[in-house]
Amino acid sequence: MIRFRLLCSSLSPLLVILGVRLWSAHTVVAATLLLAAVASVGSLLLLMQARERLSAQRFTLTTVHDESGQVPAYLVTYLLPFVTLNIAGRDDLLGYLLLAAVLIILVVRTNLVYVQPVLLTIGWHLYRAEVENGFSEMVFISNRDLRVGHRVVAVGVGGPVSRVVSIED
Repeated sequence: MIRFRLLCSSLSPLLVILGVRLWSAHTVVAATLLLAAVASVGSLLLLMQARERLSAQRFTLTTVHDESGQVPAYLVTYLLPFVTLNIAGRDDLLGYLLLAAVLIILVVRTNLVYVQPVLLTIGWHLYRAEVENGFSEMVFISNRDLRVGHRVVAVGVGGPVSRVVSIED
């Protein structure tokens, strides 16, 4: 479920761009896209806050990969094909829908789902990290830089994703 929320929130800038571009010709579709964008971002932010009351766990990071470096791939993959969107008929619409479906499948099956432009704009990064104590790779959402050796206190957001509450240097 968390990967779905991450996917939806990562697509929200694209939905906003499409909503704005389609507003004059297809107001209902545009409004639906804009509402979906707001709902997806709100859902992720609410999930992060709702889990704050849960018990926190301590982890020591043994490897850290900042997923923000994939932003250029995100821009080329998501935004570039749709910024110049021009739907002249049903064939164009079907073609763009198929492209969107392929992109969504590729994003879900790769780590691009961890590129979160909305979270990045408000100062939060996603890090893939390995931790001591035998846990498999985890994903941490943090508004502070994470480094190998940091001991972090984090609360689970869902699946392998946790939000860093504090860093114990």
